[in-house]
Amino acid sequence: MPRVKQPKVPAKKVKLELFSLHGHVGNQPADYVRLFRALAAANPKSRTDMSRERVDAIPVFREENGKFFFTAYTGSAEATFLVLDLEASTEEERGLERGKVVVRKTLGVIDSARREAVIQFVHHGLRAHHIAQLLEKFARALYPDFSELSLEFTPVPGASFLQELEEFNRIQSASVRIARPNYDWEEYGQTLETLGQDSGARNLEVAAVANRNSTLSKQSGLIGLMKDLLQKGRSSIKGAWVMGQKGNREGLISLNLNKHIEAVTVEVPTSPTGQPLETEVRDIAARMLNDRNEQAQ
Repeated sequence: MPRVKQPKVPAKKVKLELFSLHGHVGNQPADYVRLFRALAAANPKSRTDMSRERVDAIPVFREENGKFFFTAYTGSAEATFLVLDLEASTEEERGLERGKVVVRKTLGVIDSARREAVIQFVHHGLRAHHIAQLLEKFARALYPDFSELSLEFTPVPGASFLQELEEFNRIQSASVRIARPNYDWEEYGQTLETLGQDSGARNLEVAAVANRNSTLSKQSGLIGLMKDLLQKGRSSIKGAWVMGQKGNREGLISLNLNKHIEAVTVEVPTSPTGQPLETEVRDIAARMLNDRNEQAQ
């Protein structure tokens, strides 16, 4: 009897990126479990930020098996939108019911014990730094104990960033933006401790430019600092940029940390509406964090 060919299940590629958490309440490291449990207990409507042009919301934020799962949305606050009919080459204006918004959805999981998060990369959706800003804003507004909260999600660098950095034979310029680390600036030596502590800085940005036709050192100075920070278990670098030349290639080449975040890309079955199945995305994200825990042991 011939085999019956099973219909192919529709799937979409989903990219999940890894981030470190760095948070403080005033001069003290943030208690992440207490912070996220407080946010999870809040009314979902209170986790909405609305302006004339845009709506950002994290209505789903819950604790499960020691991790915090969230769904974040962003969309236009416009009540009407245009639809183009490609067949007839005509346009039609449509309206939304009151209280409804066209949005893009981002899923994420936070491991408060490891101080790490896995967040879905969604084009034109909320990115990790936006989500950190929203959680900070909601906690500050809802709870007096968190009125001085600062919260940063910094990218965990993939191996490809340092690999490409080593391929440069000339580095014309470089810059790095560093978030205040969990246990404060003293983690990074006297120079950064002095700059960060004395300035009362939330972030530090350092840049260097080589002399004409010269190169920045790849082993010391700013590039050495960049390498050292990126190789730490929990990097607090928010951004790193390098401009220079490789081999015999003409012109300058740029290297951007945000294009080299540790990540996985997987195919996920879709729902009838064409959206990746949330349960699948969340399970994969949680497994990424669990794998990190096992590697650390």
